[in-house]
Formats: sequence, C-alpha cells, structure tokens
Amino acid sequence: MSRGKPLSTEGIAPAYLASVEKRFWGSLRTHPTTGCMERVYGRGYQGYGCTTIKAPGRVMLGTHRMAWLLAHGSIPRGAYILHRCDNKLCCNPAHLYLGSPKDNGRDSVNRGQQVRGEDHWCAKLTEKAVKEIRAKHATGKYSLKDLGDEYGVVYSAIGYVVHRKAWKHV
Repeated sequence: MSRGKPLSTEGIAPAYLASVEKRFWGSLRTHPTTGCMERVYGRGYQGYGCTTIKAPGRVMLGTHRMAWLLAHGSIPRGAYILHRCDNKLCCNPAHLYLGSPKDNGRDSVNRGQQVRGEDHWCAKLTEKAVKEIRAKHATGKYSLKDLGDEYGVVYSAIGYVVHRKAWKHV
C-alpha cells in the first residue's frame, strides 16, 4: 500500500470503512484561520501525520493520504498527495491534490524547502568558489581536472558546476 501500489477503499468491508471514517474525521481539529484540518495525534516520518488501516492486513500511511483515500476512494499507482497549504499535518481534502514525484520536487524547490548550495550538509564548494571555477574555466586555460585538483573535488563535479547542472542558483 505504498506509493508504488494503487490504494483504494475497494475490498474493505463497508462497516469497517465507516468506523475508520468516523474515527479519522473525528480525530481532526480545524485551524480557525487557515482551515487546515490537523490530526491531534499520530505524527510520524518527517513530520507528517500517520495512521493505520486494515486493507487487507495492517497498513500505515500518511494522514493526508488517508484523507484523500476517504474523500476520493482511491490513489493511483505512483501518485503523490501534495499540500496546497504547505502544512505537512493538514488533512483537509480541499487543501490536497494529486501530483507526480516531479510535481512534488518542483513544489519543494518553489517553497524553499530544499537545502542547496553551501547549506547542504555535504557541500565541498562555496558560492565564491563556484564563481571562481566558472570564471577560470571560461578563460580556456583550465581543464576540468585542473580545477578539480585545485578545489579538492572530482572533475565531474566541476563539469556539473561549469555546465550549470549543479549550483544553478549561483
């Protein structure tokens, strides 16, 4: 019942589904100004709400995915449930929409949620070094290998910098 498999309420006993719905929607509190519906308990991986359902067997899923499932009946294979409100705990179906992994990544970048540049935990270069690398390479006097040796990174990393596949924001 992960993102890779389609998720549906089909095959779940109607009586069980009704009890799940009643408990789930009853466990939410609506924020008075934003309209976000947040689960009071059950916070899980990376700050998202989580809950379980027997469908068949015991399956743990994000509360936003559960809200979508209960409101719309199914989640297509490979689909992500994205938040318009940028609140990981929100389960309001009006704040949720279906998207692809690419949409999810784009959302993350547009909202400034991805760490990049010097702030990334494994960054070996600085913005200043990136500017210097591009300027030196543009003169034609330095090879990617020479620049890699000078800045302590492999030549392919220099290639990504020079061709703006990495450090695009600089």
